[in-house]
Amino acid sequence: MKYEDERIKLEEMKVTAKKKQLNIRLQKKVVHNVFVKKYKMAFALMDILVISMLICNFGAVLITNALVVRENPDIILMEANSVQADLNEYDQHPEGDDFMRSLFIQSLMWAGFLFLYFYGRTHVYTNSDFLINWFIIAFYTYLIYFDFINDLGYLIGIIW
Repeated sequence: MKYEDERIKLEEMKVTAKKKQLNIRLQKKVVHNVFVKKYKMAFALMDILVISMLICNFGAVLITNALVVRENPDIILMEANSVQADLNEYDQHPEGDDFMRSLFIQSLMWAGFLFLYFYGRTHVYTNSDFLINWFIIAFYTYLIYFDFINDLGYLIGIIW
């Protein structure tokens, strides 16, 4: 067998492997679409839970900040962002760098969670995948709602 014949045979093998790979991908897409149609309301409810988790998380942060402001009414405004403090000649808060670092870490965690949620949501093919997604969403929803309700209850207790 000549080199040219071997090269042609290798190219044909690559083409058939690529066809099989594309066929598997199309089959998975069809299975996923059928699964989503079958459990349309459950997927919509998962989406609503994720959106409400985001809102409750930011609500808990706002309530916590409102409680801190209410406890310490003599506030001197200071900038937490060190770059803004340098650019606009503001005073930088002594814990500003720690705050910005924690905010950055929380943003990365939310970005990672949302990426994994959307990846998992678009790659559900079996009932076990579906149940795993549901349990993960239910667990995180419980944790974030628990935090939000605790903060809200504390705020209501202080107001009354």
